[in-house]
Amino acid sequence: QSWKQGWEMNRKQLEKLQLQKAGARRTLDKNLGLACSGVLARAWKDWLTSCLEEKMVNNLMGKADEAMKKHEDKNKGESMVIFDRISKEKNQALMDGVWIVWTMQRELGRYAAKVQDTLNGKKDHARRVLEK
Repeated sequence: QSWKQGWEMNRKQLEKLQLQKAGARRTLDKNLGLACSGVLARAWKDWLTSCLEEKMVNNLMGKADEAMKKHEDKNKGESMVIFDRISKEKNQALMDGVWIVWTMQRELGRYAAKVQDTLNGKKDHARRVLEK
């Protein structure tokens, strides 16, 4: 009988240990599931934060580009006003220079034509001398 009682006690302790083991496994599965869910939730939140930051940076870059373009357009307009003022002041001097260059070019053309005629005349004379 004592060995039956010992055997029965061992069997009850074994069942109790198996129940505890099953409970521990359920607790572990639950905790791991929560931990995985937490990691997944954290990764999702980090990704969302990253996307929102990128969107904000892109918006700021767009605004900065627009401001820079407006500034460049303004400076270009101011530069054109200054250029127009300078060109009006120097317009007469420029016209005088253009007139001088045009006149010189015309005279140079006339001179080149005279030289060409002279060379052609000398070539004709040289041919006639050689033909005789």
